[in-house]
Amino acid sequence: MKISIYQPLNIHELGQRENQEDSIFPASGQSDAGERLYMVCDGMGGHESGEVASAAVCGALSEYFTSKVPAEDSVSTDTFNAALAYAYDALDRKDNGKTLKKMGTTLAMVMLHRGGALAAHIGDSRIYQIRPAEKRIIYVSRDHSLVNDLYAIGEITKEQMKTAPNRNVITRAMQPCMERRDTAEVAQITDIEAGDYFYICSDGMLEKMEDEEIVGIFSDEKLTDEQKRDALIEATVNNKDNHSAQIIRIKSVEQEEEDAEVISCDSDKEPAENSAADESSTKVEPKHRSFLKRLFGIGIIVAVLMMGYTLQAKNMNVVHSTSGKPKTETKKTDTKPAKKVTGNKTTKKTGGKVKNNRKRTERQEETYTPVQPVHHVTPAERAMQDIAMVHVAGGTFTMGSTGSDADDDEKPLHSVSVGGYYIGKYEVTQTQWTSIMGSNPSYFKGDNRPVEMVSWTDCCRFCNALSDHYGLQRCYSISGSGDDVTVTMVRSSGGFRLPTEAEWEFAARGGNSSGGYKYSGSDNIGNVAWYTDNSGNATHDVGGKNSNEIGIYDMSGNVYEWCWDWYGAYTSQAQTNPTGAYSGSYRVRRGGSWSRYAQCCRCAYRRRNSPSYRDSYLGLRLVLAL
Repeated sequence: MKISIYQPLNIHELGQRENQEDSIFPASGQSDAGERLYMVCDGMGGHESGEVASAAVCGALSEYFTSKVPAEDSVSTDTFNAALAYAYDALDRKDNGKTLKKMGTTLAMVMLHRGGALAAHIGDSRIYQIRPAEKRIIYVSRDHSLVNDLYAIGEITKEQMKTAPNRNVITRAMQPCMERRDTAEVAQITDIEAGDYFYICSDGMLEKMEDEEIVGIFSDEKLTDEQKRDALIEATVNNKDNHSAQIIRIKSVEQEEEDAEVISCDSDKEPAENSAADESSTKVEPKHRSFLKRLFGIGIIVAVLMMGYTLQAKNMNVVHSTSGKPKTETKKTDTKPAKKVTGNKTTKKTGGKVKNNRKRTERQEETYTPVQPVHHVTPAERAMQDIAMVHVAGGTFTMGSTGSDADDDEKPLHSVSVGGYYIGKYEVTQTQWTSIMGSNPSYFKGDNRPVEMVSWTDCCRFCNALSDHYGLQRCYSISGSGDDVTVTMVRSSGGFRLPTEAEWEFAARGGNSSGGYKYSGSDNIGNVAWYTDNSGNATHDVGGKNSNEIGIYDMSGNVYEWCWDWYGAYTSQAQTNPTGAYSGSYRVRRGGSWSRYAQCCRCAYRRRNSPSYRDSYLGLRLVLAL
């Protein structure tokens, strides 16, 4: 991919501060259309030597990419992480012992390269990709701020975010001599078109501007780039904080023959965390695209196997293991004819010898195994062989809690009946997600760890892609792009989907075999859950703790799990197969996580997030309807 740009522009305003704590690269007046690296670093307000920290990080990263990364190379997430470590080392050297942990900086960076654009950020400086032709945001980074986290879980409103006393508290920053260095959220962006803007800005640019206003300015065809910059400056003229920005407009994008190889080599890197890009823009072809081709090949293989089946059936038995994968056991052939026993002591003896008038016939029966009819595996059966699923028989249970530790939204208790279904024995792993979606968004990497950093919308798309892969009917109808979508569930489709909140709680409680435990499978949380007291602040491989009564793992702890339902209040009325509130702003998540206390891991505990929310404590579990 060959990307060319127009003359880039920047903003670097003092605001009402006495000193400039922001640093930008390229510096004011030093940008040209040949530059590929753009950064905004905001020295942490209220901290000593914020300008030292921002300048050190900006300088170190620009030095690394200029001297160590050839201009013609693609830039992988691993390359960026090496550069980030280089910048942290430079920041450590700036510490003089007196300002230890008292200075710091945010980072927002875009690197144009052969494979597209790498976007990385730490803190609340922000990155936008705006497409004026469609008047919408294609990508925007998610602030690492306390108010943003509170808003995402529904604790405060968007209006309250603007006036909250803790609105300036950030949850990630680059600081010197830290025992654990904060990592960056990294996105590899490949959906880039001529006319797109990359807008990188400090939080000072956003004090009085909403996303809609920013999109409006960049989408105004009557304004030149310089006038758009002036409009942004005018909108922030009375802001108290330093405010800085980089403005890059894409001139042309030329696809090269090597692009497919470049993207394939980096396809396991983290995707855009809050990308609003259309799902069709991904360059990694999902596996389900090749289903029809494979289906023809499978038909030929089955025909060949059927011809050889009669010969193999005499000497082989197929035994299914508990994982659902077939294994073979070879029968040993006894050189001596086996004695036939029918019932209990029914052989008739004559003069100490066994009387048998049908020796030839019985010997033939002893050595001959009838050929069983060939069973044609259905797509659903094949799916359940690959993805371990547990059958939950339908039943009725009491949903909610009135215990001493129950929250108000767990009341009142009410009777709920659910039909039978299959649910994932484990949370969806990173290997399973990557094999279908082509990339791994997770913060805590590990093939058998649960996938996280996935929004509710991401999970619906994954369910559809997985259904396509196995030739099942899609369960969701999705219209729109990015996270701005409308999703309708076709519950009778037979494809993969998220559990309803009622299905989730019924399964977590052990279904019809429930022991009435507080957590899923035990009253002792340490036996069944990874949570804040034992997780070591990270996820763990699925299935590492004990299962519940029906063989399901990690329904308490490890990661929260998205449910289908809009979040809403309970009623006392009995319900059958409920699907939650008719509409709402938040989707339900259940189960607690590695970062939460024991109370949050109870079977009845409820929480919610906006459908576009992503975090390292939030994943999913699959349901396959009967």
